Amino acid sequence: MLVWLASYPRSGNTFARLLLKSTMDLETRTIVGARSDFRFEEKADVLRLLGASSLPTAGQELIDEAHRSDDLYTIKTHDGPLTDDKAIYLVRDGRSSVISYFHYLNQVESAPSRLEDIIGGDVYPGGWSDHFAAWSPQDRSNTLLVRYEDLVEDTDTQIKAMAEFLDRDVVGAFTLSFDDLKAKFPQFFRAGGNDANIRELEASGCEPLFWEHHRPLMERLGYGTGPSSIALGGGRGQVDVGDNVEGLETMAEENEGGRGYGKTKAAVTFDNDGLTTVHDSSFLNYPPFQYAYAVGSEIETSMGADLHIEWRTWIAIWAARQALLCEGDFVECGVYTGVFSGAICAYLGFEQYTDRTFWLLDTFDGLPEEQLMDGERALDLQNYNHEYRRPELVDRIRTKFSRWPNIEVVQGPVPDTLSAITTEKIAYLSLDMNMAFPEIAAAEALWPRLSPGGIMLLDDYNQVLHMHQKGLFDQFAAERGVPIMALPTGQGLIIKPAG
Repeated sequence: MLVWLASYPRSGNTFARLLLKSTMDLETRTIVGARSDFRFEEKADVLRLLGASSLPTAGQELIDEAHRSDDLYTIKTHDGPLTDDKAIYLVRDGRSSVISYFHYLNQVESAPSRLEDIIGGDVYPGGWSDHFAAWSPQDRSNTLLVRYEDLVEDTDTQIKAMAEFLDRDVVGAFTLSFDDLKAKFPQFFRAGGNDANIRELEASGCEPLFWEHHRPLMERLGYGTGPSSIALGGGRGQVDVGDNVEGLETMAEENEGGRGYGKTKAAVTFDNDGLTTVHDSSFLNYPPFQYAYAVGSEIETSMGADLHIEWRTWIAIWAARQALLCEGDFVECGVYTGVFSGAICAYLGFEQYTDRTFWLLDTFDGLPEEQLMDGERALDLQNYNHEYRRPELVDRIRTKFSRWPNIEVVQGPVPDTLSAITTEKIAYLSLDMNMAFPEIAAAEALWPRLSPGGIMLLDDYNQVLHMHQKGLFDQFAAERGVPIMALPTGQGLIIKPAG
């Protein structure tokens, strides 16, 4: 006897398997065989909790075996329906599913994938809406539709519904919390709820594309109607401003020569840290970023006030997220109060990456003036020490970062302290020491360890006071045949190519 346990990826299938095992002692198989549980192969306790079968049969052979047997074969699948047997179909808010699947592919499967492609259905097993349509669980006979949200919020009721559908007795209770599951396998059990995933989609720039593809099914299932939109430029570049058009001035005159932004004039969205822009800065209102920036800014600067380096911090977070696609540790040379590194750790939940260490290198006592070039002295860069020499800073940094067990704080001047970094692979390298000599020394020493696709973020590269650095890094990049992206935030960005 065969019953399908079907869903679009990251929609609660694994959670359902845990419930079936713990409450009904029901073993589950997968349509592709035991190898599909490879991600758990070093997690024997997770495999036990899943009730995952170790039998090697798969595909049509497994289906035929189930049809011949009087035993119940519950088979997990993300494919479309292969037979008309009974099925439990799990559905989750599509916004949460696509974000969770994006992280799963890139971080667990190590299969670099774009969010746009997942939303558009260009990645296995196709689009979220198309997968639902293929199974048609509301119309298909002998099919139980289970919402992930109900499975989480009203677990007992859903267990009873599944037990009745499967004609099984409830013989146990599910006692694990999501935190228990996350502790066992943090890369797989990421968030559990939908809120953080939905906020991430809103901040990704891909929310209009999602609603373009999936609005009918989202509305049909009661997951919302989506935002109203004003398209600025049309197509995938549309900007959702909802009903709030404050700061947008409609202009009556025609756009001369077809240049500019048509008939819409946008107000300034950010004006700090040497950067003024009218372009989208909606991440400033994104709660995960606000939280991360607040954590990063916990230690006040010597000037007391917030420096308003939000855009630079957002770039650093992006670089760190991209670096998660590569092997290796994170390194920051030049920490000061830990704004960038603190925000990155808070935003990523760095404690879950137990196979990575974040190395924080700084004198924590100002600039070593003997390392200054003559041109830098002429620009009075030594005056930074009025701000940077703070004897208590290293202890406050150690306290601040103690919440993340995989942090190593290294005190002393670079390059002398580079030998403390024991890792052979680096995925993210941030250089922010406000002087050319230690930054170039660190870049040259650590470049061989930077993984292909790894990120080198140069905080001072495009800043006027640090033109000496720019010249030396331009030479560094030219010698290695790599470009540097100069950013309007004053930063520079290098992505190490493969080979």
